[in-house]
Amino acid sequence: MVGSQKQTTSRWAWDAVLAGLSRDDAADRLVERLDGFVEWPALLQESRADRLTPLVYAGLKQALRDGAKVPGQYLQAFQRETMRAGVRLAYLEEAYERIVDRADGAGIPILVLKGLALAATVYPPGIPRPMDDIDLLVRETDRERLAEILRAQGYRNDLRGEEDFFHPSRMFSVDVHTAPVNVTRIPARRALWPVTFDKLWERHRTFKVGDNLLHTLGPLDTALHLATHAVHHYGLAGRLWMVDLLLCIEKWPLTIDTLGAAAPSAHRSLWYCLQALALQGLDFSPDIRTHIQPQRLHPGEQRILAAASQGKLPEAIRYGFTFLCLPGIRSRAGFLRQILFPQRDMYRRGFADTGGVTPRWISYWQMAAGLATKTIAVGFRRHT
Repeated sequence: MVGSQKQTTSRWAWDAVLAGLSRDDAADRLVERLDGFVEWPALLQESRADRLTPLVYAGLKQALRDGAKVPGQYLQAFQRETMRAGVRLAYLEEAYERIVDRADGAGIPILVLKGLALAATVYPPGIPRPMDDIDLLVRETDRERLAEILRAQGYRNDLRGEEDFFHPSRMFSVDVHTAPVNVTRIPARRALWPVTFDKLWERHRTFKVGDNLLHTLGPLDTALHLATHAVHHYGLAGRLWMVDLLLCIEKWPLTIDTLGAAAPSAHRSLWYCLQALALQGLDFSPDIRTHIQPQRLHPGEQRILAAASQGKLPEAIRYGFTFLCLPGIRSRAGFLRQILFPQRDMYRRGFADTGGVTPRWISYWQMAAGLATKTIAVGFRRHT
């Protein structure tokens, strides 16, 4: 009963999100749903958990204009959450501007990833894109110079990981990346999208925050990065990545010609995401999805993908997806070795919350066993 109620709430939340993005069919469904019983506390809780509150609030306002009824106390709760997201976004924008000013003076080119760039380029006016932290991409040779700039501003990276620089207030962190996928803990993941910073910089675009021109990935690289991050960092969990990718592709439609140069492993990650969106009734790029579909799918892969995209598998499924996307035996063997037998060098600085090498080694094995058990159970239920 609880699972059924959660699925119903998820559908309501997703309809509200799509209504907030001005999709008429979803707005009509939302109005119909609001005529019946609504589990408002559950809807608010799920929206918070998925970081979709501003979009749900926009959908509820649209439903009000269409004649639906929304209890004032919950409308105010969604409004407060949306205002908090807007304030946080403005705070992070100011923090980034201070960082980039110093970096520009030092001649360090920076590409801002995801949140700040998406908020300024693809999100509708008045709908703040929820953000936890700031993600930056720099050349490997510039990483330590940027780290010195961050430390001079009071940031410290000995709390959670070498790439996570926490603001003195501890309210957010700046994640400094040297590859589109985080490779600090698992270097083998670099093969998921083997593209250099210089190549990304050649294709970069600019966007404005206040009076400043900032730099981010080009349209195709943005889509590939969002897909790679959704699959290999979140294991397709949550729905914020769906909104990000949906808005990105709607603004810059993918074409078969532009996709040609990307690595097959990046294509596979993008296909996972397009397939997950299609399962949600958002098959807006069927020709692209067909074009990049892997020639060989592993047994049960479609079922596992469907279960993961509906939140029926833990985020740890990302390790399985990574194994399938990595090209060749050598990169897969390296990935497994780094996962199961982490090197002590990794812990020379930071990663204080991960414990010692032995506890980390044991936790990976426990995670693999739990994931395998749940995956087999999902496949068995679907088969029967």
